[in-house]
Amino acid sequence: MTSPNEYTLVEKPILDTLTGQYGYRYIHPDEHEDLRTRENEVLFKPPPDRRPRPHQRRDA
Repeated sequence: MTSPNEYTLVEKPILDTLTGQYGYRYIHPDEHEDLRTRENEVLFKPPPDRRPRPHQRRDA
Protein backbone atom coordinates (compact mmCIF):
# COMPACT_ATOMS: atom_id res chain seq x y z
CA MET A 1 0.00 0.00 0.00
CA THR A 2 1.28 3.45 -0.87
CA SER A 3 1.18 6.31 1.59
CA PRO A 4 -1.38 9.06 0.96
CA ASN A 5 -0.14 12.15 -0.81
CA GLU A 6 -1.58 15.45 -2.03
CA TYR A 7 -2.77 13.95 -5.30
CA THR A 8 -4.71 11.07 -3.73
CA LEU A 9 -6.11 13.09 -0.82
CA VAL A 10 -6.94 16.39 -2.53
CA GLU A 11 -6.43 16.64 -6.28
CA LYS A 12 -7.97 13.35 -7.46
CA PRO A 13 -11.22 13.70 -5.46
CA ILE A 14 -11.67 17.26 -6.76
CA LEU A 15 -11.01 16.22 -10.37
CA ASP A 16 -13.36 13.24 -10.03
CA THR A 17 -16.13 15.50 -8.71
CA LEU A 18 -15.66 18.18 -11.35
CA THR A 19 -15.62 15.70 -14.22
CA GLY A 20 -18.23 13.27 -12.91
CA GLN A 21 -20.85 15.54 -11.37
CA TYR A 22 -20.39 18.92 -13.03
CA GLY A 23 -19.53 18.06 -16.63
CA TYR A 24 -16.03 19.51 -16.72
CA ARG A 25 -13.40 17.63 -18.66
CA TYR A 26 -9.70 17.20 -18.09
CA ILE A 27 -7.68 19.08 -20.69
CA HIS A 28 -4.44 17.34 -21.54
CA PRO A 29 -1.38 19.62 -21.68
CA ASP A 30 -1.07 18.91 -25.42
CA GLU A 31 -4.33 20.84 -25.93
CA HIS A 32 -3.38 23.88 -23.83
CA GLU A 33 -1.71 25.88 -26.60
CA ASP A 34 -4.77 25.68 -28.86
CA LEU A 35 -7.09 26.94 -26.12
CA ARG A 36 -4.99 29.88 -24.94
CA THR A 37 -5.15 33.29 -26.55
CA ARG A 38 -1.69 34.15 -25.18
CA GLU A 39 1.15 32.02 -23.83
CA ASN A 40 0.73 33.25 -20.25
CA GLU A 41 -3.08 32.90 -20.26
CA VAL A 42 -4.35 30.76 -17.40
CA LEU A 43 -8.02 30.34 -18.30
CA PHE A 44 -8.98 28.45 -21.42
CA LYS A 45 -11.71 29.53 -23.78
CA PRO A 46 -13.30 26.79 -25.88
CA PRO A 47 -13.38 27.36 -29.63
CA PRO A 48 -16.63 29.02 -30.82
CA ASP A 49 -18.02 25.77 -32.23
CA ARG A 50 -17.62 24.02 -28.85
CA ARG A 51 -18.98 26.76 -26.56
CA PRO A 52 -22.19 25.99 -24.69
CA ARG A 53 -25.24 27.97 -25.63
CA PRO A 54 -26.17 30.71 -23.18
CA HIS A 55 -29.16 29.99 -20.99
CA GLN A 56 -32.33 31.70 -22.09
CA ARG A 57 -34.08 33.73 -19.45
CA ARG A 58 -37.65 32.86 -18.70
CA ASP A 59 -39.69 35.87 -17.64
CA ALA A 60 -42.16 35.10 -14.86
